[in-house]
Amino acid sequence: MRQHRSLQAAGMYLSDIEAVSLGKAGANFASPDNLAAFQYNPAGLAGQKGSKIQIGSGLSLAQLSGKLNSQTIPDNLSANFHNNTQNCAHCWPTIIAGLNSDLGIQNLAVGLAVYTPALARLAYSDTTLKQQTDTQNYLLNIHALIAYRVWNKLSFGIVFGTSYFRTLQQFSLSTAPLSNEPAFMKLEVQDNFTFSANFGLRYEPIEKLSLGFSLTPPLDIEAYGKAQIKLPNQSLDAFKIKGDEARIRFKLPLIARLGIKWQALPWLNLELGAQYEHWAVHQSIEIVPKISVQTPFRGFEEIQIPVIEQVKGYRDAFSVRLGGEFKPISYLTARLGVLFESSATTDRRFDLAFADSPKIGAALGASFKVWKLFLDVGYMHLFGLPITVKNSLSLITALNPTARGSESAYTPQVLDGRYQINYDIIQLGIRIQFF
Repeated sequence: MRQHRSLQAAGMYLSDIEAVSLGKAGANFASPDNLAAFQYNPAGLAGQKGSKIQIGSGLSLAQLSGKLNSQTIPDNLSANFHNNTQNCAHCWPTIIAGLNSDLGIQNLAVGLAVYTPALARLAYSDTTLKQQTDTQNYLLNIHALIAYRVWNKLSFGIVFGTSYFRTLQQFSLSTAPLSNEPAFMKLEVQDNFTFSANFGLRYEPIEKLSLGFSLTPPLDIEAYGKAQIKLPNQSLDAFKIKGDEARIRFKLPLIARLGIKWQALPWLNLELGAQYEHWAVHQSIEIVPKISVQTPFRGFEEIQIPVIEQVKGYRDAFSVRLGGEFKPISYLTARLGVLFESSATTDRRFDLAFADSPKIGAALGASFKVWKLFLDVGYMHLFGLPITVKNSLSLITALNPTARGSESAYTPQVLDGRYQINYDIIQLGIRIQFF
């Protein structure tokens, strides 16, 4: 069975969870003083007085365009392909809500927060497939925080709790017999509980200087749910499908962060941050279906659909961020930031399910203070550097239930061509400070 190399995708860029950090391009590792501490450095809240409530929401929009190399499109399909394609998905929302307090105990901070990172959805409408294929990923964190200033220069903090993951995917498996159209698998799986944590330290050697370090351990995701195989109309009478369960397995990386914050002037703070992401742990995604197929091509023998392996072959990534905030007047704080982030994939492993590339980001933001109320806004645009794909190594298992011994073949998921992705992310938030 010939694999149909369709244009399909969904991707995500994990961004800042609230407006203050976003306005500084994520340069908030040394001593975050709001709920950004849950993601970046929990030690940043140690020693703060009083109680705070914070809520916020945002939108993330990914814009991916590609110009395909027409020489890589099969001859019998070329009339139905467009040489140009672009993302047709909508904006993707984020939320954060939580509180932190010192409970009246000097140098202590405790907190609770519910938040989602910014996930950008990509989806493509392929004229050959006559329908849209895409993926939607959800990641929800419910975390508690404890931080304490051990002495006037050193603080530590820990975030711990659960992460909920859910994914809805639809992707082409192969071209079914008796038809030139592909067979689809539709997945809806979830991991209800995965323990997750973040550890942080803050050191203040002198009054106006803060050094921060945090470490987020890796996550092993194993999600269970439903799977359906959708066959072309011409193949319905030739196959009988039994079962609708599946699970997926993959790993998310360890993340280490290091930041230095300097109060250059009474009204000006500058921060430099670096982040390392161990994406080399993410070599593949395994889809394990509990589905069997009966077909006359195999004498109506019941054939178990094998494990579907989406080969990723990611590599480690890093980013460098520079941000600043200044207070021109008492009720206004303005922010600017820039970043560079490397790609977790090479050009030959460009992955439409992640759509990553080296990125340069520019951000701005502001906070307006009214009594004990802060209104925050942040915006960042990420410029993705162009990717040229030639002889793609982004692979998927090619299924063929009609022939013995060929179930483990691999075929490319990405057509040769030139791709580019840009992101627009905006965050709005409200903080209420009680003393």
